[in-house]
Amino acid sequence: MNRRQLMTKLRQILLRRRDALRRSLSGELRRFNAWEEPTVGDLADDALDTDYGAVNSQLAQAESRELASIETALTMMQEGSYGKCDECGQDIPPARLQALPYATHCVNCQRTSESRERSTPAMDWSRLRNSDSSEDLRLDSYEFIS
Repeated sequence: MNRRQLMTKLRQILLRRRDALRRSLSGELRRFNAWEEPTVGDLADDALDTDYGAVNSQLAQAESRELASIETALTMMQEGSYGKCDECGQDIPPARLQALPYATHCVNCQRTSESRERSTPAMDWSRLRNSDSSEDLRLDSYEFIS
């Protein structure tokens, strides 16, 4: 398959996925807008409804990010810059684009980016700053009630 055929195939894949994500997000939005406060049920039902809403919200956020990436890839196709690594400018290998059509980094630059993210120190939640004073709050000095 030559590069032109590959680009045509990838564009079709991106368009189909974009349309599927739009339908999915539209359905989620309709369900959210139609949601009503339950009038019957117990605490367990309320907890399940809350969990269901939280999971759906997280899925919608992931789908929204993917949709934005797809829109960016389609724009780059129109501009003629699709398939180039944002970091090093080299061509992204066809196999990577077939696996992830909206990839913006080659494998090496993606690995470098991910290793930088992993090496970023995690937040130390054992100390919090009291916004009303200059004192630190120590979590280990509080008793947690379960």
